[in-house]
Amino acid sequence: MFRWTIKSLVSEPLNFFLTSLVVGIALLLVIFFEAVFHGESQKIIAYPQNINPDVWVMQRGVFNMHMATSFIWDWKKDRVEEVEGVADVTPILYLNSIVEAGSRHWFSFVVGLKQGNKRAGPWSMATGSSHPGKGEAIIPELLGMIANVMLGDTIRIANKTFTIVGFSKDTFSMANSIAFISYADLRDIMSLSGSDSYLLVDAEPGVDPSLLAQRIKENVSKVNALTSAEFIKNDRELALQMGVELIGIMTIVGTCLAVSLVIFMLYMFMEKRRRDIAILKALGFGKFAIISSAIIQAFCITMTGLVTAVILMYTADFLTDAFYPQVSMLITPESLMRVGLVSLLIAVFASLIPICQTMKVDPLLAFQR
Repeated sequence: MFRWTIKSLVSEPLNFFLTSLVVGIALLLVIFFEAVFHGESQKIIAYPQNINPDVWVMQRGVFNMHMATSFIWDWKKDRVEEVEGVADVTPILYLNSIVEAGSRHWFSFVVGLKQGNKRAGPWSMATGSSHPGKGEAIIPELLGMIANVMLGDTIRIANKTFTIVGFSKDTFSMANSIAFISYADLRDIMSLSGSDSYLLVDAEPGVDPSLLAQRIKENVSKVNALTSAEFIKNDRELALQMGVELIGIMTIVGTCLAVSLVIFMLYMFMEKRRRDIAILKALGFGKFAIISSAIIQAFCITMTGLVTAVILMYTADFLTDAFYPQVSMLITPESLMRVGLVSLLIAVFASLIPICQTMKVDPLLAFQR
């Protein structure tokens, strides 16, 4: 029976290949959107993940950086420095704003750096200076390419003009980019005096960041202090919440499309082989054997589609990196496992209709001409 099942499945190789390919494209849709979503989510946390202080100190009630606003009095930096276990404190200003470069407008995280502050600046440079002075800015290399601007050209942030002095790496995503300007310039833009946005705290060797964060909250009034791991986790969770509905919709669309395609292919397959099935019944093959044959065929088509989808996805990832680097994609094992489970469900549901067809076939059909 197993040999008949496989032989019947591959008796029309073109039909089998095309159906598996279209099923693979449907599953590719699910994998692709999840990969883009996770890639962009990873870019959103690029700054805190790469700067990575032991503890982040911010305004009380603030728990993350993305889409957040924090103001703490600058004198609290001195209080934090006095806490036992603190080795160094680096203040930054931070603003969500629009960067106008060339004819392009891009939502950005704008980080203000004090003179000589390399601790909180760009972690990887493509070219130019790694620290902005008064009236200067560092923007992502990819943003410069998209906007067709070069070193020495100007950009605008909050209606203030800056000269590009450097291009940074790994600071760009479709959702946001990261721009660096001087602390004084960002203070003027924000009309602030005597305030910081965040304090980046480095602990002394051997000090537990969790205990240090607790000490800071106990000794400095009206601030929140989180370990770097907690801070990054909060930013990542916010990014996931913003995109989970889209991913859910695309998963449902891709799954329904794949189920429909496999059902249609198996329906046509069984319809063409009604006489063969009648012969099997007349020869004494039971319902279980014939039903198992239908399930195996559904499974083979779906799994071939899954393998095709994975191959196409890694090909798309390579081509995207080469020709469209501004799109960030991250293919995770969890995502592939989810699509694998979806594929198994497709195989099960897709086999229901041909099973019903099989049960209706009359064995007497084998003796009709």
